[in-house]
Amino acid sequence: MNWRKIPHPTYGNFGGREKRAGSGKKPIDWMDAVFEKHDLELKAAKNEVEVDEADCMLVERLLEGNPKELLFPIYGRIYRWGALIIFRIKCSRL
Repeated sequence: MNWRKIPHPTYGNFGGREKRAGSGKKPIDWMDAVFEKHDLELKAAKNEVEVDEADCMLVERLLEGNPKELLFPIYGRIYRWGALIIFRIKCSRL
């Protein structure tokens, strides 16, 4: 299954399918910064193993952050849980 083909909403300037890191925009909060870092890691990935590692690090970083500190608390929590579910499933299969 190609996980990148699953349609999903966006969050802030960097959460979502398109790799927008390097666009000159700044993250709107800590979670958006996590997505920006993930975008940068995906751009730098040289193979599928590095892509998988970046995806699993995304899960760890999302779990470390405090959902109470999101700019859009309700939507952000829903988006965070959606990302955690999708990427945890992927990482559990590696």
